[in-house]
This record gives sequence, structure tokens and C-alpha cells, in this order.
Amino acid sequence: ENSNTLIYQGNIPKLSIVVTCTKFDSDGKLYLGGSDGILRVVTFPPDFLNVDDVNLMNAQNLEVAVVPHSLDEPLSPILSLDVSESLDMVVTAHANGNVCLHSMKKQSERNSVIGVWNPFAKNKSYARSVTFASRATNVETKYAVVVGGGNGEMWLKNIIDQEGHEGVVFKDEFAQKLEPNHVGPVISLASRPQGLIMSVGHDGMIRMTQTWIGGKTKKMPSPVYGLGGYKVWIGSICVDDEGKRLISDGMDDAVVVHDFSLDKNE
Repeated sequence: ENSNTLIYQGNIPKLSIVVTCTKFDSDGKLYLGGSDGILRVVTFPPDFLNVDDVNLMNAQNLEVAVVPHSLDEPLSPILSLDVSESLDMVVTAHANGNVCLHSMKKQSERNSVIGVWNPFAKNKSYARSVTFASRATNVETKYAVVVGGGNGEMWLKNIIDQEGHEGVVFKDEFAQKLEPNHVGPVISLASRPQGLIMSVGHDGMIRMTQTWIGGKTKKMPSPVYGLGGYKVWIGSICVDDEGKRLISDGMDDAVVVHDFSLDKNE
């Protein structure tokens, strides 16, 4: 802790593919998206990060589990993924435009995929980034998936949860388009409660969009902010737990912090 030095943690054995995206959950499991289109989960041994000896790290066996993905069509490289611990699900975005929902409760079965959606089928674009979104109502929490494409478009599709998450699927054929588009690929997405979505694009723009997930009203997603400042494209964005600080990095080696936490009167 309190160090800016990277510490080598060892190799993941028998992994001869290009890892395209990663995500940790709160239990320390590492989800890997691969260029072969397969989702994997890495489980670390107890006290793995407390071992100081590099040789001991290498001697420890990291458990790598392949999440079954049996679709009729060929597998396509995973470009982005997100984890929902509330739903016990992972969503993956693929180079062929597909967005796949995986149930982590079905890892032992032949196919973990419980929903497939492709909002880019008509224009043949790829699904570049993806995130879960949620909005709490007085009765329950509604969930959706937001995906950003290589063509700058962003789409939202509701998902439904039935009988203890066993029947989570994409809800009917209705999808909402988030406006305005980015210019170029949507590189990264992040979400906060109540349906707030942050997106960053190849155009160097950060957009904040208010979505209306599962609402009875007919409100469409509406833009909140458009934050510029980068002269080159942005690599990624993350948001703090309060949703008040946005941190983004650009290909110009600049990290920008947008802080909305201060009182307007200060």
C-alpha cells in the first residue's frame, strides 16, 4: 500500500490467448475476456496477495475456470465485460456485435448464456463496451444493459429477473438509443445507481446520460453533461462509490479528475 510501484503477482497458467478485458468482483475473483470469445474466471488461493516471495507466488496454482458458452454461431472475440453481483451475472460485448448475458449459477452446465442481443446487426458494427445499469423503485430494482458500439452509438435494453435470478433474460425486443452519438467508437462505459451512465469515446468526449430503466413513464434517455478537454481519444473511465468523482485517462498520458462533490456554496 501507499506505493506507486507495480508488484509482480505471478502468471496464470495455460492461458495462451490474448486477454482483451478484465474485471474483479468483491470476492477477488478475476473475470477475463479473451480474443477467442471465451469468458474465464480466475480464483486466487487464500492469502495470495500476502506472499512476498516471487518464487512462492509462481508455485501457487491459480484456478482458471472456463465459463461454458455454447451458441450455434462461431465464438467472437470479447471486447468488454461487466459483472453484476446482485444478479450473479456477467455481460460480454463481442466483435460481431453480440451482447451476451452469462449466469454464473450455470457455470456447471453446458451453456451459461441466457440471453443474446445484437443492436448493431444492421450496420455490421462491433460491440466495443458494455455495462450493467440499475434504477431502484419503491417496489424493486430494475436492471438493464447498456452497450457502446464501434460506430459511436449507445443502446440500452431492459432485462427481467424471475424466480431468484434463474430466469434473467433480455426483455422483449424493445431497446432505447442513447443520444447523442459519440464520434468514433465508445471506448468505455461506467454506471451509477438510478440509471446514470458515463461514456467515453474516441472523440475525447465524456458524456453523462440519465436513463429511465423499467419506468412506467415514456421518458427517453436524456443527456446530462458533455465534458471535453482531451485532444486525443480516451482509454477508460471509472467512478467512485458516491458517483461524484469521475476519473478518465487519455492516450496523451493525461489523467483527468472531474469532482462534483463540493458544495456549490463553497
